[in-house]
Amino acid sequence: TIEYLFDLYPTTNLCIAGDYNFPHTNWVSENDVLKAYGTRKDCIETLLESFNYAGLTQINNAPNSLNRILDLVIAL
Repeated sequence: TIEYLFDLYPTTNLCIAGDYNFPHTNWVSENDVLKAYGTRKDCIETLLESFNYAGLTQINNAPNSLNRILDLVIAL
């Protein structure tokens, strides 16, 4: 888990990138807190708790032609 990695390597920078396969989800960073609005709330909330625990934020803000952020680039 992300928590385990941060406990094991507390001074290491981390970047996680990829397509998380959450269709119909809008990802936003508000006040350095990653939030998501979508239909799979249970899975999304678990993922967000891990990212926010570690202080990670979304740094990809380039939407596609449908004005959606498909790939997440989460970093410290």
